[in-house]
Amino acid sequence: MEKYKKYKILVGLLLISLSNFACAQQTVDNKFQIDGFNGIGINSKFNSKRLKKELEHEQNSTCFIATDGVYKNVSYMVDNDIVVTIGTDDRNISSPFNVKIGDSLKVVYQKHFHKKGIRLENPYSGFSIVYWHPNKIGVKYNISNNKVESFEIGSKGYLELMEGCS
Repeated sequence: MEKYKKYKILVGLLLISLSNFACAQQTVDNKFQIDGFNGIGINSKFNSKRLKKELEHEQNSTCFIATDGVYKNVSYMVDNDIVVTIGTDDRNISSPFNVKIGDSLKVVYQKHFHKKGIRLENPYSGFSIVYWHPNKIGVKYNISNNKVESFEIGSKGYLELMEGCS
């Protein structure tokens, strides 16, 4: 009887640990939301337990790039301890409107048929198209050779910049 009781406890603990693992796996998502990614939101406070500071801005010590340790090709721009943009060039991650890196400009227009984008000239390569949404949050696609080379979501004052923090 004693062995049977221990067996039930071990099986119960195994099931609990497996369900916790499954829940942890479900929180990882390969799609940006309009206001965040992987549980980190635009305009949220920088959390050093979730994000690691990687690169500080040369002329603005309150601005830096961070990573989350899960997605190596996703970067978080933080200014004054607030996440202001989240961007990627990872082909396996989609924008809030299911646009992926490598998609054509035509696909971008098709996915955003309900809104007119704002075209911004990019002095480094090609151009960018920004689509604004409520709460002054938007998505910006960086286009080169009529293909999406990267995209980011963020707040109005930052998505329009080409060099990060000003």
